[in-house]
Amino acid sequence: MKRRAAHGRAAAVMPSGLQLLWLLVALCQLPPRAQCFTCSDRCKCIWRNGKTYGECALQGLSALPSGMDESLQVLNLTHNLIQALPKRAFLNAGLVNVQKLYLSRCELSHIDDSALFKVTNLIELDLSDNKLTAVPTAALSSTRNLRSLYINRNPITALADMAFAELKELAHLELTECRLESIAVRAFEGLSKLRVLKLDHNLLETLPGRAMAPFPSLHEIALDGNQWRCDCELRAFRMWLERNNISLYSPTCHKPLRLSGRPWKSLSSEDMACPPAFLNTSTSTMDAIVVQENNNVTLECRVRADPAAHISWLWKDKPLTNQSEPGQAFVLTQDAGDRERLSWLTLSFVQEPLAGPYACAAENAAGRVVRNFTLAVNRRPTEVRASAGGSTAEVEMTEQARESTELQQRSYTENPVLGMVIGILVGALAVLLVFGLTLWLCRRRGRRRGVPAGSRKSKRTEANSNHKALHNDKQQQQSQPAAGDAADVKLLVNPIQKPPRLLMTNSYQGLPSELEPLDPGLCVESSSGVWVVKEHDYSTDESVLSSIPSRAGTIDRRSLARSPIPVPMPVVPPPT
Repeated sequence: MKRRAAHGRAAAVMPSGLQLLWLLVALCQLPPRAQCFTCSDRCKCIWRNGKTYGECALQGLSALPSGMDESLQVLNLTHNLIQALPKRAFLNAGLVNVQKLYLSRCELSHIDDSALFKVTNLIELDLSDNKLTAVPTAALSSTRNLRSLYINRNPITALADMAFAELKELAHLELTECRLESIAVRAFEGLSKLRVLKLDHNLLETLPGRAMAPFPSLHEIALDGNQWRCDCELRAFRMWLERNNISLYSPTCHKPLRLSGRPWKSLSSEDMACPPAFLNTSTSTMDAIVVQENNNVTLECRVRADPAAHISWLWKDKPLTNQSEPGQAFVLTQDAGDRERLSWLTLSFVQEPLAGPYACAAENAAGRVVRNFTLAVNRRPTEVRASAGGSTAEVEMTEQARESTELQQRSYTENPVLGMVIGILVGALAVLLVFGLTLWLCRRRGRRRGVPAGSRKSKRTEANSNHKALHNDKQQQQSQPAAGDAADVKLLVNPIQKPPRLLMTNSYQGLPSELEPLDPGLCVESSSGVWVVKEHDYSTDESVLSSIPSRAGTIDRRSLARSPIPVPMPVVPPPT
């Protein structure tokens, strides 16, 4: 009975033979795990280490593959021709669950800012051996869980500030052989969990120490293969590495020449110095200084160096100190700062013997530099003035005149074309003036040659005529012949006032006289009031005397004494 009961329970537990057969058939028809995923015909999808892989390398793809299962976790697209990732590329391809993405050697040159939108599970991204010219900061902002980023061998020359600001979980960053020349101070801002940083085999010359501040967890860094300039700018970074005990393969110095080839570990802090550099000079033309005699001049030297440089002055290759030259006032003053120093050389009451070459020399452990000055002393401008006696004297020009002269000379020097134009205009005006004057003289001489001799004589006669000339009435004037007739002769009264020498009646009696007494019978008054002497012999006949007009006797002796002496002149009779 007991055996039958046990057998009954076993039969109830164990399925029948038919059921077992159907179960075996079903198990044989189940596909492998990988065959349950959809996959692109150009890719191979497999299950490995608990993850689904999509192997699409070397397939000549120009875009993300389509038809892939959404649960795909690892996607390998190495060695394809995907030159750009467009907007929301992974979302449109259904690949937002990808955790590891390999896009190396794909000729990739552009990644849209939203190409990785919704790809929040990505923890590893390889963009090596592409043509990216900058870190795709905006596109990486969608992958905030990213832990490893490889951007090796891309033509990236600079890292801008906040290039990886959104990658708070990033622990491994490689930028090997990227042609990097500069790294901004805040380029690694936000990478507080970074442990490995590789910057080897780039073109870096220096790296600011402050750029390493965001790395509290960093324990490995690669810096070899760069062209490091071992000076004061790199000193702070090296001190940071030593202070945090960061392991690295010791890089070597490329510059300056005195330290070339030496490893960093063999250098002291004093060796990593910056040579002096002048801050107040740009071109050699600014080193020429012109000063008026008897004035003061100050030469300034502003130097930047680390460690601070020693500054000295030289005059004609001879060192200068305070009052080093007898009778000359050389005053040296220096202002010391952290990395800058100022030095002034003041020359008082400058004379011509102080002219010549001056030099400011600055020196520290990194080297010695010299800045040359050329001091020229000009005499005060003077102008030559001639006195009334013919002597000359040099008189100092006024300040206003001096400034005007200097301004004019400067304008001509700075603008030679203007000076040339002004010279041409002045020359043209001078030529025109000479030509016009010559033409005027020639015309005047030609007019004189063309006037007849009689006309010129008549004009001279009229010019010397007196307003007391004889005039006839209107009928006689109309009947006179032409002025050009040689027979016409005008009667003129001598206008020259002469003192009277007549011996008047009852006047100056008893005094000798050069003239004989005036015979009134010989004078006849014309119609114009001018006395004319008749052309006939003197006569003592009483009939002639009786013909003298009574008006003659009324002439005032005083008026006669003061009146001009009448001169007998021929009178042309009026025409009949």
